[in-house]
Amino acid sequence: MKVLKRESLVSEIRERVGIHKEEATDILDAFLKIVEEEVMDKGNDVALVNFGRFSRVHKRARMGRNPKTKEPFEIQERSLLKFHPANKFKSRIEGNYE
Repeated sequence: MKVLKRESLVSEIRERVGIHKEEATDILDAFLKIVEEEVMDKGNDVALVNFGRFSRVHKRARMGRNPKTKEPFEIQERSLLKFHPANKFKSRIEGNYE
């Protein structure tokens, strides 16, 4: 499995669109900032057609248990970013995409 790192993504954008590295970096940074602000700050979902949806999930505080010591402890409430792939994207992952 290959991990596509930020610099590799910037390079791919630069090559495919035909722009300078600085411009590709600015575009990627702006996109990520928009997604972050919409989902985490405003609580909106961000849907990308045929790709998926980013949404914020709130987890309430709950009791957990240390698996080694069996000692109970409280898991703090928190917000998580969740990604739901679109059906077309899921099909492609499963190899059913034409």
